[in-house]
Amino acid sequence: MVYAEKRIDALAAPDVQQGNKKWWTSNTMSYDWKDRVRLEKFSRQWFDEIDRRFRS
Repeated sequence: MVYAEKRIDALAAPDVQQGNKKWWTSNTMSYDWKDRVRLEKFSRQWFDEIDRRFRS
């Protein structure tokens, strides 16, 4: 992959890792990306709904 080779050559590993961390912090993985869970975030019911979506 040409883009990956250029990126690795252009940046030191700690810089790449910091960029990855920043991206994933801003764009966390979520199972409600299509349809937002309308429950209080991090409540028991919210986690139950996230689990239900993950299993289905």
